[in-house]
Amino acid sequence: MHIRALTACACLAAVTTIAAAADGLRLVDAVERQDWAAARRFIDQRVDVNARQADGTTAVAWASHWAHGETI
Repeated sequence: MHIRALTACACLAAVTTIAAAADGLRLVDAVERQDWAAARRFIDQRVDVNARQADGTTAVAWASHWAHGETI
């Protein structure tokens, strides 16, 4: 019985982590596309601003690339 409870907790933690990472990637993708309104919404929703794309690029790196000081 304890094994099932631990397994359920571990699965829930993994799903929560994956969902948070996906939210952060939406922010990075929005900044990459220069969709500043979407980026602002994601920041207001407090998504993970430190999320990284597969190559390690962050939203701040894209904002800097596009010279968008408001997002930086």
